[in-house]
Amino acid sequence: MKLRFWLLDLNDEVVEGRSEVRLWGIDDDGRRVLVVDPRLLPYFYLLPHEEADPLSVQTAVTAQAASLGLLTVERDPDKRVFGRPTNALKITCPTTDACVKAAAALTRLPGVHQCIEEDLRLSAKYLLDHEGAPCGCSATRIQSMST
Repeated sequence: MKLRFWLLDLNDEVVEGRSEVRLWGIDDDGRRVLVVDPRLLPYFYLLPHEEADPLSVQTAVTAQAASLGLLTVERDPDKRVFGRPTNALKITCPTTDACVKAAAALTRLPGVHQCIEEDLRLSAKYLLDHEGAPCGCSATRIQSMST
């Protein structure tokens, strides 16, 4: 089923230890709707020093994954910073708080230049990743709907 609605606001909540994005809006019939999307996980990017070996940095980060609660550590060849290509690692975590804590710990590893986007709210990333706009018309496929 497809739902069209006017997006009024969005936020993220932690439910059972994982983040989810909540989209608040009004549908075509004037009813208030709440769309919950648990698919987008909080993430941030780790940038190695230019002279560092990206694979070595990725190995060091992966070794810390379990102790920091990281879900995935993967190279993102398309990530650009200030228009320049990078050797960024995209790191996903179960919650935004976990991202902030992990970024603080990982910046101390050898070969790590900095972490970016760990301080962005998940709801803001949702809009950016899905090319959405607040206070605009949206459409999504939904699995179930209750009134």
